[in-house]
Amino acid sequence: MAFCLRWTVAAILLCGQSAPPDIHYRDDFETPRVAWVQGTADAPFTVQQHDRTDERAHRGLRCERIVLLSGRGTQILYHYPKLPRIAVTEGGFVRIWIKSNRQGPQLLLRVTLPHEPPGAADESARLVVIPGPVYERAGKWQLLEVADTKQALDRQLRLVRAHLGRDVDARDAYIDSLTLNLYAGQGLVEVYIDDLEASPRVADDSTAEIRLGGVQTPRAVRFEVAGEQIRFQGVPRLPKLAFVRGSGGPFPSLGVDGVMLVDPDPVQLAGRGSGPWLLPLLRLPEPGPDAVVEANLRASVRTLKDTPSLVAWGVPAIAPPWRAQRQPKPQQRAEAVEHLRRAVQYLHAEDPDRPVLLAGNQSLYEVSRFGELLLAGRNPIGTSFPMGDYAEWLEARRMIARPGLPLLGWVPTRPAPMWMPGAATYEQIRLAAYACLAAGCRGVVYDLSDVSEDQRQWIARRVELVNAELSLLEPFIAAAGPPERLKAESIRVAGAGERELEAERERLRSSLAAGRSLARSELELGDEFDTAVYRTPRAVLVLLAWTGAGAEAVPAQLACRELRFVVEGVPETALAWQMNAAGAEPLPRRRVAGGMEVTVREFDTACAIVLSTDPRIFHMARARADALRRVGCERMIEIAQERLQRCQRVLTMMSGRSQSADVVALLARAEAAARIAQQHQSRGALSEAFRAASRALRAVRLAERTVWQELRPPGYRPGSNPLLQSFTLLPRQQELMQALRAAGTYNSANLLPEGAFEDKDALASRGWTQRVDLPRGLSARAYLVDGQAARSGRVLRLLVEPQGSEGPPVVVFDGETGFTLYTGQITAPDAGVLVVSVLVKLPRPLRPALAEFVIYDTLYGEECAVRVRPSTRGWQRVVLYRPVGRNARLKLAFGLRGVGEVLLDELSVRFVPLQVPQLATGTTEPAQTR
Repeated sequence: MAFCLRWTVAAILLCGQSAPPDIHYRDDFETPRVAWVQGTADAPFTVQQHDRTDERAHRGLRCERIVLLSGRGTQILYHYPKLPRIAVTEGGFVRIWIKSNRQGPQLLLRVTLPHEPPGAADESARLVVIPGPVYERAGKWQLLEVADTKQALDRQLRLVRAHLGRDVDARDAYIDSLTLNLYAGQGLVEVYIDDLEASPRVADDSTAEIRLGGVQTPRAVRFEVAGEQIRFQGVPRLPKLAFVRGSGGPFPSLGVDGVMLVDPDPVQLAGRGSGPWLLPLLRLPEPGPDAVVEANLRASVRTLKDTPSLVAWGVPAIAPPWRAQRQPKPQQRAEAVEHLRRAVQYLHAEDPDRPVLLAGNQSLYEVSRFGELLLAGRNPIGTSFPMGDYAEWLEARRMIARPGLPLLGWVPTRPAPMWMPGAATYEQIRLAAYACLAAGCRGVVYDLSDVSEDQRQWIARRVELVNAELSLLEPFIAAAGPPERLKAESIRVAGAGERELEAERERLRSSLAAGRSLARSELELGDEFDTAVYRTPRAVLVLLAWTGAGAEAVPAQLACRELRFVVEGVPETALAWQMNAAGAEPLPRRRVAGGMEVTVREFDTACAIVLSTDPRIFHMARARADALRRVGCERMIEIAQERLQRCQRVLTMMSGRSQSADVVALLARAEAAARIAQQHQSRGALSEAFRAASRALRAVRLAERTVWQELRPPGYRPGSNPLLQSFTLLPRQQELMQALRAAGTYNSANLLPEGAFEDKDALASRGWTQRVDLPRGLSARAYLVDGQAARSGRVLRLLVEPQGSEGPPVVVFDGETGFTLYTGQITAPDAGVLVVSVLVKLPRPLRPALAEFVIYDTLYGEECAVRVRPSTRGWQRVVLYRPVGRNARLKLAFGLRGVGEVLLDELSVRFVPLQVPQLATGTTEPAQTR
């Protein structure tokens, strides 16, 4: 109880409630990271430059610069997501200085009326946009200011009341979003932004509760969304939820705050009392008359809404039957969005006090305005999607959605392919959780929906250890604004000799066993780190996670003897300490040009560092860490022992393979470290036991990576062979490689003779089809062209481009939709391996930044896709190995997820008869991904 009391006091200190709140918000744009993010537009444009510069600052050293080349239209919107809630009052103001080479940019303010019900823009007054002044002094700095926000809102509400034909409740109104319309005509637009000021902030300790509408009724649990903060009983929280099916069932200790139930049984949950949070993900009724849909949905709500532990409602962002539609038409997409809007409206009407969470990744631009919370994510584990891109992918989802909408991140606990055995490792779960926090997520949801009974115990230990670490970070993240990023060039790694470096060597050498470092004394690897800097009035939290290549399959050591980085804007007197389940450890730091340099000793996968000048925060955080030390030590030792046993078991299955000296030495080192950890634990030296167990786990991780590297065929691309996506599948990979070597050369017939692309009618006659699912304003086509082949003849060209001469922007392209071309059906004559070979050329980079070209098959699905990016302008040879059973049926798929063009040539599919265990079930339909 004493720990809970002290930790609550720490949360209050971090929120700035121990001193009079600063009601004035200011951003001088002095940090190197840009603050403005792209929004929507109705004009085609390209971003030529977006950075911080010291060339034309209005005041201080830096300002933000955006250079656009735009076509014909009326708006190109940029949002400022870091803005806190600004109260609308008499004398309240928002002002910003801008300088442009052309007239026309305009300031826009979005106001939230918390007592108005949510809904579509033509039915609700919850969100009101106030047009601000227009920039007119081309070539000079000009102040754009809304001097009296209450007066400006009153003027706008006259129009809103006239449109709706009713009165509007404007109590407790606040500004939640700041927007600049940078459109200034066709041509080049260069805009400089500086010195943003807004006042007054909405006080954190305000007693005026932000409600969703209706009459507030007292209940045991008060769970609310206030701006980007999620609060429980008035205290900012970082929700940690478990995603399960049914009634939740008995599950080992996870350390989570609550559970999100898929299709819950109302009868079983109706009598559930207080306890862990409950968030049901309701199945939306089938489309039908409004009265029938409303009655079915409200019946489920009425049964559950009196449950004391219920904190929010959840609904899928896309309802059936459109969710299963592989090629939704524009009319079907519009119907799905309208069906969701009505369902959320019924939820708000039936239970106005609880927020609504939207779960889904697609159509976020259209549907995110309906709810108050958003759940988004994907499962990269066991797939070809790089773990290092997960944070960037989540951040893109946050930018696509409504500005200021809190996002919960998805943390998988098992591989994505359903046929793949085993569970995610502790490192993979931890890296995915850190990726969510680096992307600015306000909570995490662990996917436990497909966990088998025999996996529950081990997965629970891994999740509990990760949650123990996140609970230490919760007060710092929950009370902070959106995170910043560390400069990649400021991160320096020293003593990383036990981590294999792709650019320096292909495999480990025996000198690793002797402990000698093969790497340079100091390496700059900042691009491989996911970073986040959360700032509160009393402290700064820095997160770093090392996600090297292949972490989604078999993580590397991802550890080093010493890690140094620089944090900007930290006082010279600030203390620094690292927080994890082993405790709070002070770190050396020193003042350098540009900020504070912090040194982390013995970095392992990820770390969290707190910097503060307030010693009370340090003592309270250390007390909390000490309380979790015993549980953290026990779980780390158990995880290390389990991984060591698993590695030895898999290596035993690989008969006929003599273990290299590297692997033998690494496993011996792991066994010795595990024994030392147990000895420290028996003596009560918990911190030393935790560190020894971590060293054992690192040695096992490196042994696994060494075996994986040795079994990778030359020219390996992630996704080219599904047997290389998990350490537990390596015995089968060894069998496959031995069988292919024994088969020698093979000259079987090409199962896709039309892959030469010489006959323009062959593709249609052989059953090739296409799927187009693109944002509005884009078109796609596939056709044969002459003169661009790798050797001679024709090639197949896939093209996605804007419609018309001007076309739309691509800023709302979500990366999940695109243009996909399917071959005709391929049938394997017997059990064996299908070897797919194709030449690919990307003449120029695709747009937007996360766009990609993927090659996969409908047997293993997109989870085992080969992802091709334009490393060079020349032709690239892509080879896929697909183990299949007798009469397995599949199609090849070529997906262009972005704007641009791709050329294909010399496509062949050849069959090698081998006795290889089959992994997936054959099908002729495009495989659904989870």
